[in-house]
Amino acid sequence: MGPLFGAVGLGVAVPLARDVYFYTDEAGERRDVFRASPVSAILDLGLGLELP
Repeated sequence: MGPLFGAVGLGVAVPLARDVYFYTDEAGERRDVFRASPVSAILDLGLGLELP
């Protein structure tokens, strides 16, 4: 295809630390807003131009 090329990547990530974002409501109870997933999928797509 000439100097153009494409790239695809697929991966898995496992975080070492899982952050949790929370707030405390009026009753004093903790409410989680966000909790990081224990496993994440990664998809990379790329398009490049090879120069001489």
